Amino acid sequence: MEYSHKTKRQALVLEGGNIKLKNDETLPLKDKEVLIKVAYAPITNFDKSCLSLSQECEGRIFGSEGSGIIQQVGKGVDSSLKGRKVAFCHDAWSQYVVKDVDQLLVFDDKVDLRMAATSVINPLTALCLKYMMLDKGQDSFIFFGANSTLGHILMKIAIRKGLKPIGIVQDKKQLQELKKDLNIDESQLLACDDSEFDKRFKSLLSTFKSHYLIDAVGSDYSGLLFERMPASSEMILLGNLSNQSLRLNPTEFFMHNKRIRGFNLNDYMRSELSEERRKLMMGIIVEDINAGGEFFGASVAQEFRFAEEWSKAIEQVEKLQDQGKVLLSMQ
Repeated sequence: MEYSHKTKRQALVLEGGNIKLKNDETLPLKDKEVLIKVAYAPITNFDKSCLSLSQECEGRIFGSEGSGIIQQVGKGVDSSLKGRKVAFCHDAWSQYVVKDVDQLLVFDDKVDLRMAATSVINPLTALCLKYMMLDKGQDSFIFFGANSTLGHILMKIAIRKGLKPIGIVQDKKQLQELKKDLNIDESQLLACDDSEFDKRFKSLLSTFKSHYLIDAVGSDYSGLLFERMPASSEMILLGNLSNQSLRLNPTEFFMHNKRIRGFNLNDYMRSELSEERRKLMMGIIVEDINAGGEFFGASVAQEFRFAEEWSKAIEQVEKLQDQGKVLLSMQ
């Protein structure tokens, strides 16, 4: 069943290879769907990567995640959800969105929608990776790009679970900031500019028996780390913060039985994640955000007005990424 009501909105859409602010309408609500008035949406490095995929993304609304308040509910949706604060995936750079109610994170009224706006992608990714390590019987793993928002979250929840993650960052300044934020022993952190990096890395590999390198950076240095990993290791690529190409030595694959895989949250949840675990992870995130976001809350570097400043906001993402998230205020 469809509902005839449509809501006018402004949205950022890719058209003719260029992103444009357009006026359009939401689709009518179907069963189990809700209409959300979007409050905030972050601009991430992933979003910026999507902007360059003009052929694949033609006609789509951008924005990987966002937060807002439910305005209308479709048939089969509890009417008490109207007015509730929620977070969602996809099409977030729009003033209104229509979403399946079962795919939403629903929060308490006291939750700050700024925090809720970044509570889906990185938290779910971190939880998926944590469970992936646990399912593979791994007590330790290496994360290159540990100073990123995702790195902070994954390191925190892994440590809480009793795992021994090894965090690698670009320089000693980032290392000290991460050490303070995570409140962990410096022996589990490495900086690429450390003169004794190779010696310390080999020692950590020997001590913790790490066979998984999770990489959010994607630079030539990633390839060097992969070469130093023991035989039968696996690299999981989930980002390219360096905006560089990745060079790998083919010998590592056919002589040392190493593997490499990409990680895309949407694909992983669709093909490898059980519904039971998905609901479990969503519940974990909601509980943490309701309690103040100790593990999944992210700091905000700056807010920009959606209609007036979206272009400026996109330009500032790389500059501000070390300070926190860039948010669009959607209304």
